Amino acid sequence: MHTGMLSTATGAAVFSRLDDGATYTTVKLRVNSIQSERFDGSRLACEANPVHVGRTTIAKREVTDDTGHSIANCSTTNRVLPQQL
Repeated sequence: MHTGMLSTATGAAVFSRLDDGATYTTVKLRVNSIQSERFDGSRLACEANPVHVGRTTIAKREVTDDTGHSIANCSTTNRVLPQQL
């Protein structure tokens, strides 16, 4: 599983909940592979959702194949950085 896809999905989920001008940095990224990916042209889908939003933000996501089977899940802990003047 390429962590770039997971990181991008997390970034979008976290960024959508931040105040204007705030940024974040990833403190921890954990990936659990559940089964091997198939390389037969099937598509993967990734859905990410913030679980907690505050000074520290936690987001989780799941990757499924085109039949709906779970391929991997991932969680991140992010530190929210307030707007700098």
